Amino acid sequence: MKSGLIYTFRFILLLLAVCLSSTVFAANIEKLAKGKWLQLTSDNFQIITDLKEKKARILIDDLEAYRYFLIELMGMQLQPNLDPLQVLALGSGSSFKHMGLPKTWAGVFVIHPDRYYAIANVDNYSDDLKKPSFGRQVLLHEYTHFVQKYSLNRVPHPLWVQEGKAEYLGTFKFDGDKIYLGNPKAIMFRTAGLYSNAGRLQIDAESIMKTKSLPIHSTKISDRVVIDQFYARAFFIMHYINSSPELRQGLDVYLTAVKDGKNEDEALMQAFDRNFAEFEKNVTDYVLNGLWMRVLSPKAGNIIFPVPEVKVTKLDAETFKTKVGYFISE
Repeated sequence: MKSGLIYTFRFILLLLAVCLSSTVFAANIEKLAKGKWLQLTSDNFQIITDLKEKKARILIDDLEAYRYFLIELMGMQLQPNLDPLQVLALGSGSSFKHMGLPKTWAGVFVIHPDRYYAIANVDNYSDDLKKPSFGRQVLLHEYTHFVQKYSLNRVPHPLWVQEGKAEYLGTFKFDGDKIYLGNPKAIMFRTAGLYSNAGRLQIDAESIMKTKSLPIHSTKISDRVVIDQFYARAFFIMHYINSSPELRQGLDVYLTAVKDGKNEDEALMQAFDRNFAEFEKNVTDYVLNGLWMRVLSPKAGNIIFPVPEVKVTKLDAETFKTKVGYFISE
C-alpha cells in the first residue's frame, strides 16, 4: 500500500504522552465517579475505562496483539513475573480533564518503586487504518517504551531511535490476517511546520540524529512544537530505514558503531556509506515519493496471534473510587 505525503497541515495538536518516575495528580474523583466505568482484565493488562464495551474490547485486544507482536516478531523479551500493566483509559475529554493532568498532555506512564501504570486520553479510539486515532497512537507508542524498559535484552539507543521506533511501531495494526506498520496518517498531527516557506520538506536528519534530550516536561507552546516535529522527523527517518532489509541491517551497524564510540557522522558513513547531506536527500525523496507501509503475513511464518480471554466487570461509583486510587496515590 502506498501513501504519499500529500497533505498541508495548518494546525498543531499540543498533546503529549510522557513517562515519569513518580507523580501525584489533583484528580476530581467525585466527578470522575459519575461516569460509567468498566474494568477489563486479560493476562497482561487491567484496563479501567469509561469507553463503551465494544471499543474497550478493541483497545485491550489491540494491546494484547501488540505485546505479542513485539515479543514474538520483534524479539523484545520481557522480564519474568511482571505484573499486568494497569491502564486508566479515559474515553472522553471531560474525564481526562478531571484527572488534573497538564493541558498539554495526552497521557502519562508512571513508574513507582512498587508499581507502574498508564493514564491515556483515548477519546475516539479507533483501530481503523483509514482513520487512525491519536489515542491509539499514544497508547502503543508508550507501551513500546514500557516493553523496552522491562526487556531482558535492553540496549540503550540514541533518542531518535527510541522515539522513531516507538512512533513507527506504534502504528501497528493487525486485521486478523496481516500486520501493517508505518501508516503515515497516524502521526500527521505532528507534522505542522515541517515545510519551509518555499514549501520544501525539512527532515533535518543531522539535527534529529544528534539530539540528546527534549523539553519533555515543558508547557511552552514552542517546546510542544519542537517535540512534535522531532517525533515526526524521527518517524520519517525510521520509516525510510524500514523500507528495505539492507537499510534495517544498516541501522544495526549504525547502533553498533555508536556503541563502540563513533560519532554520528562516522556511524552514518560506516552504516549507510553516505554523509548527512546525502542521507537527508534519500529520506526526503522517500517521504515525498514513497512511504510504503510495511505489510507482514504472520501466518506465512507460522505465527498465529492468540485470542485473549477478557473478563469485563461493571464498576459502581464506590468500587471505581477504590480502583482509581491506584493511579493517583504517591
